[in-house]
Amino acid sequence: MHKPLWFEKVVDEDTGLATMKFNGKYWKCKEKNDWSMCPDLY
Repeated sequence: MHKPLWFEKVVDEDTGLATMKFNGKYWKCKEKNDWSMCPDLY
């Protein structure tokens, strides 16, 4: 099963609907230029 690297599933308290929320990890990886956690697509 696919698990997004940059987002996490959260439930909206008002509507009860699940949505995806940016987790901020992208900017930490970009700052360090460390993409080792990314899958090898090629």
